[in-house]
Amino acid sequence: MKKAIVFILLLACPIFVVVAEPSWQPFILEKGLIKFKVYVEGVEGYAIVDTGRERSSVNKAFIEDKKLSTDVLNYVKVSGIFGDKRRPRYKDVDIEINGVTYQQNLYEVSFGPPRNAVMLGADFLKNVVVDIDYRNQRIRFFSNRDEIDLVSNVPFTKQRETGYPIILVNLNDEDERWVILDTAHSGGVLLEKRVATQNNWFERFSSSSSLVMGVNSMGYHNVIDLPKIKLGPYEVEKVPVAVPEINRLFRLTSQYEQEHSRIRGRRVEGLIGYEALKHFRLLFDYRSGSIELSQAQASE
Repeated sequence: MKKAIVFILLLACPIFVVVAEPSWQPFILEKGLIKFKVYVEGVEGYAIVDTGRERSSVNKAFIEDKKLSTDVLNYVKVSGIFGDKRRPRYKDVDIEINGVTYQQNLYEVSFGPPRNAVMLGADFLKNVVVDIDYRNQRIRFFSNRDEIDLVSNVPFTKQRETGYPIILVNLNDEDERWVILDTAHSGGVLLEKRVATQNNWFERFSSSSSLVMGVNSMGYHNVIDLPKIKLGPYEVEKVPVAVPEINRLFRLTSQYEQEHSRIRGRRVEGLIGYEALKHFRLLFDYRSGSIELSQAQASE
């Protein structure tokens, strides 16, 4: 009889299940790039978060060094410094991040030494909510959007055709332009030359020339000492604003991009990268087109 009463009481009592939120994972910064440990098909390497890349990719040097064998989905044309090449796209590659395994189709490209395993672009990041804490050098991914309360405070949308995340940046309280949020861009703000000339910045502010190496070529940038920029409610002073000496940026993608893309939809006129973002904690959701910036506190 006592056992029956206890059983009835257990049925009557509500059961609360507490789901632990994803834990933080440390990352290293290498020339402004966010790099953290992952396992690709069970093999350890580094992943790079590249919000300015449309498609995720795997490093050719990593595949060859680790002698990985994965299923080829098809072959695609990839443009490099010596012309076009057909490269494989691998199907359903297992990527383990902080104990959670994802499957992703990956294009084979080259981006540095074999320790660089994968580069995570928009096609991967659109399936999660990404939380990047630059100050404390840590990152986490939310697969379940209900686990996170995101309050968007920066104009943010996805660029049509490419899916690139673009945000509206205020330039010295004089102008506003849409730029790609590019975590693989090591500089501050990179703008089309016409933006600087229309605002007479070369005449009004000091600047210096800098040689920049790209994927396919090298060239010079003029770096303008613009007093400030604004991202949503936050004002940041002394962010380097680079302007190429050529009249137009021919490819508004990250420094590692090797695939042709056409920018359509909103007029995108630059990139914003590490030197501007390093002051913040970024919480962003590709799918809903939302981003929340906050000033990160020192972790305990």
